Amino acid sequence: MAELTPAHRVALGEVITRSPDHILSLLESAVADMAGSRAEAVRLMMAEEIRDRLRRDQVLRPILPLFRDRVDGMQGFVLPIRLRDDLWRAAKRNEPELLPKLDYDDDLARMICDRLCQTAAAALRDHGTKLWPAGTSDDRKRLARILDVAGIARTSLKRLPDWQGRIDAEEAAELKLALRQAQAVGDDGPDCLMEIYFAHLREGLQVLRLAEHAAALGSPSTSLSQGSYAVFVDRVMATLLEKADLIVAFDIAEGPNGVLAFRDRLNWLATALKEFDVVVVPRADSVWARTLRHQKLRLSMSLTERFKLADDAVDALLPQEKPHWQGE
Repeated sequence: MAELTPAHRVALGEVITRSPDHILSLLESAVADMAGSRAEAVRLMMAEEIRDRLRRDQVLRPILPLFRDRVDGMQGFVLPIRLRDDLWRAAKRNEPELLPKLDYDDDLARMICDRLCQTAAAALRDHGTKLWPAGTSDDRKRLARILDVAGIARTSLKRLPDWQGRIDAEEAAELKLALRQAQAVGDDGPDCLMEIYFAHLREGLQVLRLAEHAAALGSPSTSLSQGSYAVFVDRVMATLLEKADLIVAFDIAEGPNGVLAFRDRLNWLATALKEFDVVVVPRADSVWARTLRHQKLRLSMSLTERFKLADDAVDALLPQEKPHWQGE
């Protein structure tokens, strides 16, 4: 069988490059048992693409969650998936000889990962309108700084679960070190590092405790409401308002699935309100405190009304008089 022509290679390369990971896996399986020189050429092209994607994901691993919508529905710094691949192409363009070293899990590979992230940050600053034309100038600056601190996140993300509750002296020291390293990169470094941490939290509500620790350990130490981490509290507050609106607007006609969603939202709200009281402790005259008081009142009134409607519905189904045989 004839070899692939240059035109065929270009066309196949375009298809392979544009195929999402799950489609590429299906294509790999489809040609695995095919015979002939053309099939072998296709297999080699696909193997090279898969290897390149593994390297991409290794380099960009700290920020990969930023390219996916949050599963909890919270606001976040969500990036277009195509930008991931454009950043990778920019990162690897000037030093292709480093790429094979990424195939090993060692300190050198991690150093190269951090270097390539910095290269991507520089490309974003120099050619931002070309790399991310739909992004605003502020968004591009923020992403560049996130890439600057990606190496700090690479080594500290493993401690993220330990920073969710009460932390001991060792855990506090590690978080403080990460924040100081980010601060040395730039004044907005700690905030951008927190953005990476937030992206890795499946439940965004957990960011309240993390941000409270970070504010207390910062240089200088601040309250959660005074520093740049307040934006993460605002995101939780926005979700709280959204879920409260859905609770108040709930209609029993939504059926069993609606009731289950109502229950889940109510459980989340109860946890969130407790977290605000224990972790954030907003000043009584602050916007946060006034908002929380108003939402607690709304929820209380709504639930009281629904409990009354439920009682009325039950009464309507029960007999109003004792059967005659019970009086005998």
